[in-house]
Amino acid sequence: MIHGPHIQTSRSRGFTLMELLVTLLVIALLIGLLLVGFNHVQKTARTTASQQDVVGIRIAVEQFRSDFGFLPALVKDGNVARYPGFPNSQDPLADDADEPGKFNPRVYNRAIQADMAYLRGDGIDSSSTAAGSGDYRFSEYSLAYYLLGSLGDETDGVVGPGFAAPRADGSFIRRSSKRTQPLYDPGRAGTVVAEDLAAGRVSLVDRFGTPYRYYRWEQGRASGSQMGQIVELRDLNVPKILGAPENDAPDDDEPALSNPEFRNAAYAIVSAGPNRVFGDIPTETGDAIEQALGRAFRTDLERETAGRADNVAEVSK
Repeated sequence: MIHGPHIQTSRSRGFTLMELLVTLLVIALLIGLLLVGFNHVQKTARTTASQQDVVGIRIAVEQFRSDFGFLPALVKDGNVARYPGFPNSQDPLADDADEPGKFNPRVYNRAIQADMAYLRGDGIDSSSTAAGSGDYRFSEYSLAYYLLGSLGDETDGVVGPGFAAPRADGSFIRRSSKRTQPLYDPGRAGTVVAEDLAAGRVSLVDRFGTPYRYYRWEQGRASGSQMGQIVELRDLNVPKILGAPENDAPDDDEPALSNPEFRNAAYAIVSAGPNRVFGDIPTETGDAIEQALGRAFRTDLERETAGRADNVAEVSK
């Protein structure tokens, strides 16, 4: 039997276009899942770091009070570049009237009635978004001044880190022989940023560049026959940043105020958290919050709620 020629019909089979597209889609999905997981882990790590740092700063503040008998002063930052509407637009350092060429921090002085009234919240309208009506009872410079001694000898009496004995009014006894080493190590958990060292614009931020705020306030009514007394919950005068945005109106007794730690609270350390915004209009603009978060919101309440979502705070009396 004669057979015709055998023809080889089999061949190596390659990818079709559809198979290639499916493969690329699967790879893209896997990469997306990995990125989401990485971002979540990174955010969790940064939140944990912020929590540890804020606790460390609070311990340093308590060490300061133990050493000197009073809390670090609240510096009038005057940082209108970063916070439009800041009530004090002057530099945080002022000329010393008694010593030419020397400077003193410009602070809220508890011995001055107007400063005490402001620390009690007089004139602060938390329900308003107008730049000049915000709650500015915070400082980004106090921590660098009084925990680290990051100013020059013409202000705190010491060249480099460390400082001379401080006074309750925020100034330093530059002629004192007593010298205090930094109470907090920024090399381990943060860094010192000097926007303008000569003007005293020196702040402490964490290793990721996230800012801290040192809040300080006074309890009791700001004026009237019951001045200094706590008659209602809102007389605790807790800064709005420590409550929920929906309860910022002055007439609201915030649910947060029922927390026992606010009963005798006098100060707080607040980190902006991984998103690097405090979510506090008008000390921050709505546009700045949206830019930091990378999305738009319909209302200021939504902006503030999202901005404050990852804040880390330590409150103490």
